[in-house]
Amino acid sequence: MKKILLSLLGGSIVGGIICYIFLDYQNSNYIIRHYYGSPTFEVRELDYDYLFNATVIIVFSSILISLIWSFFEKKSGK
Repeated sequence: MKKILLSLLGGSIVGGIICYIFLDYQNSNYIIRHYYGSPTFEVRELDYDYLFNATVIIVFSSILISLIWSFFEKKSGK
């Protein structure tokens, strides 16, 4: 259980850094302007492509950390 939690934590940190460096997050909010005295509205949307790609990177980095950890445990004879 400890190995799984630490792998997820490490994968979140490593994956978060990879996403921050390599994925170009574009703010998907836009403003609708009405003229003639009407107020302006800001439409906020989620960037589902970025969230999906970040999730995949974090999951794969967690799995990779877990596999590397298991390899070193078997190699050291624990």
